[in-house]
Amino acid sequence: MVDYSIDELQPHIGHEVVCVQHGDPGDPDTVTVECHDCDEVLIEARSDRLENA
Repeated sequence: MVDYSIDELQPHIGHEVVCVQHGDPGDPDTVTVECHDCDEVLIEARSDRLENA
């Protein structure tokens, strides 16, 4: 797991934060954690399939 600093995440406390998958629902390309209030991707995890392409 990657560590994120408090300074990066603290501005989003109290905001609407969601986890979203992109691509095929059964085998997504990426999964992101997004702040809807700021319209910002906070964290992105890429499929091993994409990393090894």
